[in-house]
Amino acid sequence: MSTPTGSAAAEAAAAKALGVLAKDSPTWRCFPPRAGSRQMLVSSLVMGPDLSRSQLATCVTEIETTPLQLWRLTLTLRLPEADPEGGRRQP
Repeated sequence: MSTPTGSAAAEAAAAKALGVLAKDSPTWRCFPPRAGSRQMLVSSLVMGPDLSRSQLATCVTEIETTPLQLWRLTLTLRLPEADPEGGRRQP
């Protein structure tokens, strides 16, 4: 079976994946369910520590099909300034 094609299928796949991830951290909601970017105030990194203070993050979503007929979702979160807690992992 091949991967469904088209922007609607890509958006549906991204929305489903991000919906599952958002159950663990509200920061995942920063990422749009389609290719593009948006900004949101975040107080922690995804799968990481709390920030020393909330920052307006820019979140970018890219989605493409792979040669194995799967979706590849690339998510990038950028903060306007480095956070002293950002490099530390929670125990």
